[in-house]
Amino acid sequence: RILDLLKSHLDLMKQTFVTFVRTTVVLGVVLLLPILAMPDVLDRLETMLYGREQTLVQTAESQRPNGSDFNESSPGIPRLSLSAEPAWDAAMLRRPPLDPNPTLINPPAVYSADVVPSGRSSQGEVQDSLPVAETNQLAAIQERLQVLGAHYLRLEQVSSEPPVFRFVCHVELPGNTAYSRPFEAVAESPLEAAAAIVAEVESWRAESSAK
Repeated sequence: RILDLLKSHLDLMKQTFVTFVRTTVVLGVVLLLPILAMPDVLDRLETMLYGREQTLVQTAESQRPNGSDFNESSPGIPRLSLSAEPAWDAAMLRRPPLDPNPTLINPPAVYSADVVPSGRSSQGEVQDSLPVAETNQLAAIQERLQVLGAHYLRLEQVSSEPPVFRFVCHVELPGNTAYSRPFEAVAESPLEAAAAIVAEVESWRAESSAK
C-alpha cells in the first residue's frame, strides 16, 4: 500500500511538472512575441546570430575612391555648370536695335498743324497745262476748300497712260485749329479728283456740326 501511495504521488508530481512547463512556455511565447516584433530587437538579434551585414550605403561608400567629392560627376557623364555663360545666338547678337520712331503703315487720320505746311497751294505744272475753263473751276474749288478750313492743297499727276490725277488737302478740325485731317482723291481728270475732295470735306463738316 505504501508503494501505491508513492506511485500516485510521483504521477501527480509528474503531471504538475508537465503542466508547469507548458504554462511557462505559453507565457514566454505570449510575452516575447510583441518584444520580438520590434525592429530594433530584430536587428540586434540578427546581429547577434548572423553578424552585421554590409548595407548598400556602406557598400557604395566603400567603393568610392579615397578623397573623392560627393558632388563630382562620374566618369563619362557630362556635367552642366550652373555658372556657365548662356550660349547666345550669333544672329541675335548681330540684330540691329529697334527703331524708336518706326514709320506707320497706316498713319492716323489727324495730324498736327505744325507738321502740315500752312497757307500753301501747290498745283504745279498740271494746272498750267489745263484749259482756262478747267483752271477757273479748280480755282473756285480751291476757294471753297479754303472756306471749309483747308490750308494745304496739292494737285499732281500720278501717271500719264492712262492719265491719273491725285488731289490732296488738309482741313482743320472744327473748333480746334491745332489739328487737321488729310483728304485724298484719285481720278482720271483733275476736276473729278477735286470735286470728290469737296464732296467728302462738306460731308465730313456736316457730320461734325451735327455732333
